[in-house]
Amino acid sequence: MSNANQKSKLSEILERLQVESWQLELLVSGFAIFLVAASFEPVLNFGRTLRVIAESLEGFYNILFLIPIILLGATFFLFINLILHVIFRGLWISAIGLRYVSGDIDFDELRLQNPFHQFLTRRLGSFDNFIERLENISSVLFAFTFLIVFMLLSLGLFSLLTGLMQLLVEYIGKHWLSDARTELLGGLTLFVLLFTGFLYFLDFVTIGFFKRKRWITIWYYPIYRFYSLVTFSWLYRPLYYNLIDNKFGRRIGLILVPYFFLIVTLATLFVNRYNYIPSNATDHTHYQQMFYADQRAERKRIDRISLPSRFTNNGYLELFLRHYPLVDNPVIERLCAGIRPAQLAGLRVSIIQVNTGKKEIPPDPDSLLQCMGMLYQIAINDSIFQQPEYLFYESQQFSEAGLQTILDVAYLPRGRHQLRVDVQRLGGENRDSLYWRKFAQIPFWRD
Repeated sequence: MSNANQKSKLSEILERLQVESWQLELLVSGFAIFLVAASFEPVLNFGRTLRVIAESLEGFYNILFLIPIILLGATFFLFINLILHVIFRGLWISAIGLRYVSGDIDFDELRLQNPFHQFLTRRLGSFDNFIERLENISSVLFAFTFLIVFMLLSLGLFSLLTGLMQLLVEYIGKHWLSDARTELLGGLTLFVLLFTGFLYFLDFVTIGFFKRKRWITIWYYPIYRFYSLVTFSWLYRPLYYNLIDNKFGRRIGLILVPYFFLIVTLATLFVNRYNYIPSNATDHTHYQQMFYADQRAERKRIDRISLPSRFTNNGYLELFLRHYPLVDNPVIERLCAGIRPAQLAGLRVSIIQVNTGKKEIPPDPDSLLQCMGMLYQIAINDSIFQQPEYLFYESQQFSEAGLQTILDVAYLPRGRHQLRVDVQRLGGENRDSLYWRKFAQIPFWRD
């Protein structure tokens, strides 16, 4: 069979599929809506797990932190757009069914007066044109949905590239450059990536403005090829150019970014009805359920500290202090110079064991406890606890690790009391000194 015959047969198949594509669209949209709706909770749980991992990997926090945001955004847009597609496709089917019953719109039968007759005749036109517009909107919206998902994927890959380049600069500076040159190189690298990335984004939203200008093409072409590779835009490039090669598609392409920001804005809108209640939820005047294990939501992670309950009736107060490696580890190294970590942080495969032939002597756990305990200062009603006894603790739900202590509060009278925990941080005026800052402040009641 000749190539011409093969192309002719392929064209016939594609045209036949094109006519019947609405059935596939509805089938895919229907299944996808249920699957996407069921995936919100797994995506959120995956995001929570990644955040816990990111907090333990210095330098990778910004990279891993973005992954669940991109996934959740893609899931949300997929859900919204598929619902819109089903609505428009359902309207299209209903219009076809109505046309079979009543045919075209008969404006003479309506006996409208002249201003309304002219206006509606001009605006509505033929009922067949209305059906055709619905068909175009439905088909384009289906492709538009997946185009937005791939846009979010490209955004995530660009953020990943930026984070990896910053890590590379930090590694080079740590081994070969001074701090000043490392900071200069890091700033320059970030500026180049953001500037060229913005040009690529601007070209995308303006439907190829830079590609149509001869004097720009020479220097923009390498930028275009580079970002096409790292953002995987070759996956959706045929979809994008087939969308914008006609007038109707270009209109859709021009509203792509405004539509994206509109949905994000609508998703984050809320009505504040409580104008006399302060929004600062860290003050001692607020009561927050997230600090009490018996009231915290089932899938809610521990934020800073946790008490079993807001009530204590046995004379003891069980307190958990969550460990944040990115900010706590530098302070520990400053407080206890020369102390060795109990284990190496990073990604590991548990089934692979590497024997280097050199047996490391693990550090004394009591020394680690004592050193980590120096991070905190615990007070109840302005009375500071002297040298509380700590134990290492790890939650079963999200593997959040930290210190746990049990405070003897039998001396306290019945009623409300205030627990305050301060933590040491690096910073201050010269950005390299230790200072105390409030970690958490919550109420509890002695029964």
